[in-house]
Amino acid sequence: MALVALVALPYVLAARCGVDSCTDAVLATLAQDLTANYKGFSSCESRINWVKRNTGRDEEESCEKVAEEFPEECGACHPFQSPPPPQTSPSPSPPPPPSPPP
Repeated sequence: MALVALVALPYVLAARCGVDSCTDAVLATLAQDLTANYKGFSSCESRINWVKRNTGRDEEESCEKVAEEFPEECGACHPFQSPPPPQTSPSPSPPPPPSPPP
């Protein structure tokens, strides 16, 4: 009789669309298509899944298409777009030079 040992390995989810910025919150965001026959709201995730199923595109290509069509809602799932640079506050203007004496 053989003894089998089961080892539990940690389960790690790969980032959706290959980017960490494509979070569950972004995937759940609703985006409205005003140009198509169907003018309803669908989540970013639903749109990505629809593109994959209906166009033969892979995950990254589907994410890219949806992110480009809905940049405000789904743009964080764009696999080939670099993240925006960090926001910095503008430097204060230097003080004006002193006025010459009268």
